[in-house]
Amino acid sequence: MTLSSLFTAGLLLFSTPAFASEMTDGIAEDSSNTQSTVEVELKVIHGTRAHSNIDPRIKDLMPHLKNYRFTGFKLLKSESAKIPDNEMKHFEISRGKSVTVRVLSHDARKARLEVEVHGAKRRKLLDTRLVVNRSGTFIVAGPKYDQGILFLPLSVQWK
Repeated sequence: MTLSSLFTAGLLLFSTPAFASEMTDGIAEDSSNTQSTVEVELKVIHGTRAHSNIDPRIKDLMPHLKNYRFTGFKLLKSESAKIPDNEMKHFEISRGKSVTVRVLSHDARKARLEVEVHGAKRRKLLDTRLVVNRSGTFIVAGPKYDQGILFLPLSVQWK
């Protein structure tokens, strides 16, 4: 089974105010980092063709979601956690599906993360490392759900 068959819509990267950085391991570490945690917010959004309702709580994400073939979008869940460098947080998203986020490191501008998406019975659907700009968002799109898919915007912020 290929990654593309598991994630029908693929991955979407964006960042506010700038685009997310390339997914590389070469990040210069800033030893002057005074904040030891990164606040990670994970939203769970159901995209469907069954209706055309758009949840007003996700209107800021619609410019990035409208390019997909779905007409209706609903926020199912939103959860935040402060994660120290080299630690992880496990998020339950729906019906046995989960996301694990490990903050590998962060500096004044970027956070380096490892993200795993698990399906039923903890089957690994995605395992990737990425770099997200401060105040940025990375969207995983594709786990199938209720006649549509789940979009999983992952936002990061720190002081």
